[in-house]
Amino acid sequence: MRYLIALIIVIGLAGCGSSPSSSAGSSSNPPMKNHVHSIVVMPSNPQDIYLGAHYHLYHSMDGGKKWSILSNQMMLSLVMDPQQPSVFYSVSLQKGLEKSTNGARGWQLLKGGPAKGAAVGIIVSSDGKTVIAYGKGVYRSTDGGSHWAKTLTHRSVYSGAFGSGETVYAATDNGLYISNDDGMTWKEVKAIGSQPLLQVVADGNVAYAVTALGIERTADDGATWTQLKKLPLGIEFIGVAPSDPNDIVAEIGGKGFYASYDGGQTWQKANSGIHDRDFNASTVRFAPSTAQVAYTGAWGLDFYETTDGGHKWREVSVLKGGK
Repeated sequence: MRYLIALIIVIGLAGCGSSPSSSAGSSSNPPMKNHVHSIVVMPSNPQDIYLGAHYHLYHSMDGGKKWSILSNQMMLSLVMDPQQPSVFYSVSLQKGLEKSTNGARGWQLLKGGPAKGAAVGIIVSSDGKTVIAYGKGVYRSTDGGSHWAKTLTHRSVYSGAFGSGETVYAATDNGLYISNDDGMTWKEVKAIGSQPLLQVVADGNVAYAVTALGIERTADDGATWTQLKKLPLGIEFIGVAPSDPNDIVAEIGGKGFYASYDGGQTWQKANSGIHDRDFNASTVRFAPSTAQVAYTGAWGLDFYETTDGGHKWREVSVLKGGK
């Protein structure tokens, strides 16, 4: 039963799966509340933010106080090429895999990879040379999305992350998979076993795998794993600071956040400033340039920031979503 609950949570985090046109209907099918799917914080400026929500793709230059709408698509996943800040990749509910070369203002469809609806997420390596889309398996491109090869099959992949060197992780419905050759071949992590994973995140040689039973941590590129002890109950999603892999914010479903600053060994409640009763942070994103600044959003969409590494949060704005 716990595994089943975890799978339901994962599917919800991967994308709600309803388009703006289908969710705005009669009283028996009320409009879906706007909520966050993906956040990108630019490396050169922690106040330069892109937000993929249920309704629209937004952009803010002032830390989320004011927003402009760049697209009416639902971006289930949004990433920036670390080597080319004007290049973005996305998974659009309406169109599938897309790429922008002008700062997310205009988009072109990427063909030859997963069909529309087969991908829920996309990641880019730190050198910008490898793009991986995941969902119904793993698809890999080394030429900016022009050509794709399916390298992991027969698995539903809910989350992916690049580690150091050529290490890549894929969190699936039946275990954690790791690649040591830049996503070309994969093997199951036997230490974690065949259980559904909610999420995997990585920073350098450190990675965290959120399972139905807790969090597993590696500090050696996935060679060995340790289950973290004394965790807060109900962790569904974590955010890890790119500038310090020991700084973690963990979201507890409907209850807010806990923070750890020692790689998950100890935790402290970090709810201060979050007032939403129906809070559920499907995305927690740290700024690449600092472990102090992070962003998230509640159903609504109430947009929050922390400037002290997750101790305290404040509501910056409320984005009004609709058709």
